[in-house]
Amino acid sequence: TLRQIVEAMGSVAVVATAVTASAVANAGADISATLLEVVAEKTGYPQEMLELDMSLDADLGIDSIKRVEILSAIQEKLPELPALQPEQLGSLQTLRQIVEAMEVKSSSTESNTAQTETAILAPAQSSEAKLHRQVISLQEVETHRASVSLHKKAPIWVVDDCSSLSIEVVNQLNLRGFKAELVSPSHSVTPESLTALVVLSPQFGTDSQFISDAFSLVQRCASALKDNSSSADSCLMTVSHLDGMCGFNRQSPIIDPLSGGLAGISKTAHHEWPEVYCKALDLGVDLDDNQQVEAIIEELLCVGPLEVAANKSGRMTLVLQQQDLPQSDSSLNLSTDDIIVISGGARGVTAEVAHSLAQSGQPTLLLLGRSELPDAEPVWLCAAKSEAEVKKAIMAHADQPLKPRQLNDACQSALNNRELLENIQRLEATGSKVIYRSVDIRDEQAVKEIIQQTREFGTIRGIIHGAGVLADRMIEDKTAEQFDLVYSTKIAGLQALLQATHADPLIFIALFSSSTARFGRTGQVDYAVANEVLNKTAQALARQRQDCRIVSINWGPWDGGMVTPALKKIFAAEGIDVIDLQCGADYLLKELAHCDDHVEVVILGGEGDPANTKPTETAEVTHEGAPSTSVYNLNVNINSMPFLEDHVINGKAVVPMAIVVEWLAQGALHNQPGLIFHGFNNLRVKKGLLLDHKTPVEVELRCGNVENSDGQFIVPMSICNAADGSVYTSADIVLTTNLPPQRPSTEPLVIDGGEINSKDEIYSAGKLFHGPSLQGLTHVVGNNVEGIIALSNVAPMPSKWMNNPLRNQWLADPQALDSSFQMMILWSFSQKKLGSLPSYISEYRQFCEHFPVGSTRIQCRVTKVNNHSATANIDFIDGQSRQLIARINGYECTMTEGLQQAFYNNKLHK
Repeated sequence: TLRQIVEAMGSVAVVATAVTASAVANAGADISATLLEVVAEKTGYPQEMLELDMSLDADLGIDSIKRVEILSAIQEKLPELPALQPEQLGSLQTLRQIVEAMEVKSSSTESNTAQTETAILAPAQSSEAKLHRQVISLQEVETHRASVSLHKKAPIWVVDDCSSLSIEVVNQLNLRGFKAELVSPSHSVTPESLTALVVLSPQFGTDSQFISDAFSLVQRCASALKDNSSSADSCLMTVSHLDGMCGFNRQSPIIDPLSGGLAGISKTAHHEWPEVYCKALDLGVDLDDNQQVEAIIEELLCVGPLEVAANKSGRMTLVLQQQDLPQSDSSLNLSTDDIIVISGGARGVTAEVAHSLAQSGQPTLLLLGRSELPDAEPVWLCAAKSEAEVKKAIMAHADQPLKPRQLNDACQSALNNRELLENIQRLEATGSKVIYRSVDIRDEQAVKEIIQQTREFGTIRGIIHGAGVLADRMIEDKTAEQFDLVYSTKIAGLQALLQATHADPLIFIALFSSSTARFGRTGQVDYAVANEVLNKTAQALARQRQDCRIVSINWGPWDGGMVTPALKKIFAAEGIDVIDLQCGADYLLKELAHCDDHVEVVILGGEGDPANTKPTETAEVTHEGAPSTSVYNLNVNINSMPFLEDHVINGKAVVPMAIVVEWLAQGALHNQPGLIFHGFNNLRVKKGLLLDHKTPVEVELRCGNVENSDGQFIVPMSICNAADGSVYTSADIVLTTNLPPQRPSTEPLVIDGGEINSKDEIYSAGKLFHGPSLQGLTHVVGNNVEGIIALSNVAPMPSKWMNNPLRNQWLADPQALDSSFQMMILWSFSQKKLGSLPSYISEYRQFCEHFPVGSTRIQCRVTKVNNHSATANIDFIDGQSRQLIARINGYECTMTEGLQQAFYNNKLHK
């Protein structure tokens, strides 16, 4: 178990003659924390799911090789620990046993090192919560793009926008040989087949009814669009009329802000329907009718970004840029005469925001929430603190026996009431007057009356619209009632607030939008649509009310409010950091006090580099946190992939990492046609994909949210077990429109001498397990402590290795890549007398579309080595031109004694 590992390692941290009991405890705690961190990193399990008594094998699926990799990483993080030998790990079944074993070893080390200095173990430093602020800018779209291949026998539906535009789009598509039809947005027929759906926002302006109708139409078309019975593509495109720059043309008014919500449908469908090509287009008013028709058809038939703006200057898309708020002492300068209206109630996120405002000038706070006005808590309930105590007290004072559901509802109501009371008391303690009103924020008349009554206490100076609800369901499963509730809470609520305060001298309007609007998110089509409407309404308001600071903040998830503990675990599994309540509330005040022209901003939580923050698109979060928008499934079996019989370890066929690279790259290109494979980052083997002669393994390729970074498209990919969702391998695939015109130079690795030369000697020495089809190495040039150089052939056509390959050409070259891994096995045997297997690659870049035919010179320069692992940089060089073909930086392999016997047993058990 994990606990055995921690206990095994714990005592090795004690290397002094006199160590207090508390120091030992601190050492054990430090090792436990480090172990859990490393196991999470190496396996992909969220750290909070790990427990010390979990079985390494049955619960975590950690094999002997992975144990060595984990041990090596721990000893790098805690170098003061004496080495725990790999053979000891074989007898340890839990993490707790490993900790205990290391504590025993530590005690032994202590007695043998009486004269050594005391090691001081510093407690872990608590890190300050951080936020990452990103702003949105426009970037030109490439002129030359690949085509989308739509079926000419299946219909294209174009939504009637009540103008000549939709009619002309249909006419022009028909002239090009398509079967285009005009349909009403409320069209109730479910199509049997469909190759594209184009949702045009109405010429006279969008309203909420049209948004609802558009969603229902998309929902009815889902099955037809997702049908992959033909080899042609299918497309969903929404068309808005903002300003031809997705709302970011500050010199032009927003024509139809509600039409911007249609982009939320496209973004969500992009996540949920990987087999459908999705796009959101915004048309500029500077385009005449013919140019608008041309733009719609061009984008319908052309590969490109998910969001595209069309105007006379060309095509543009939106990109994020990190831009922190400048250091400033400016504040809102609120006073007791000011009234701030906050929708969203007095619990969770908005309560924390209200508290920060209350501390900034003691304004009057009008809190509008769904919960009933809080009642004074009965005396018999006051002493109950925990949920269990509250339930016990309620049961004791109930008039009649309660069923479990009734008891739970009563308990939740009591806890909500208590939270409201405590928050209101906390706000009043700051000196602010607090007015709480229970209201349906969508009720315009009720909101107007409440705000009018509040004016007797001062002047309305600010609005914070934080109200929102969630009803997560996939597009096909979401009911009209769920969509309306989520959408109207945001939009009807905003309209009610704006209508009630249109004549007030507001100094700020802050809209709580969501990162779901910017990135899309599986299951949240209504939330994406509503928050995109918030964003574009904010853009329109900013042009109308230039004396008022208006901002729509696309927040990542907060640690509170709608983010329940269960949701928080899901976000953690996805690698998404929640926003600390206090940190987010304090930040909001700084954003409101800051004077700049950025209306839409994206705020994400986390400690890492925001450039590496990629909100994933998870339809179904697995326990290992894989991005789970499915690209396609693959049946892995010996019969259709006979080359696997030549890659057998310990009697089991193992899918080579080099083939895994191909599958990940092909999966990334599946939804990004027209781009070029350029490499990958952070490829990690979390567990080997093993199979026997009889039993196939069904795997699923899953894709995360695509990020455009300096002209490169970063696509998070993973290969998962289709049955249980566990992750085998993950990487960020790097795609580009054009490969760099110049290749990096190579630094020759000069090595004299070596133990093995010819191909026969290489594969007959008993060091490698590879069968004939994978025996790519032809000659080892040199091999010493600095590294190894060899020559390799390239792979034959994919059809020679497998039936029905996904592509008829390799994207990289699995033979050359696997040969480099074989070279590191030879190196580890020659230098450390141990076998090795690849576990991680930091970066791979390829500088030509395909490896050239002929011999490839491979040089592996070892940069780091310890008892259990080695790191190398690897160059692949054209044997004829001597140009660099590709380069690996940060190849890591795990070395262990047990591999030699496993390599020897290289025949598939039948």
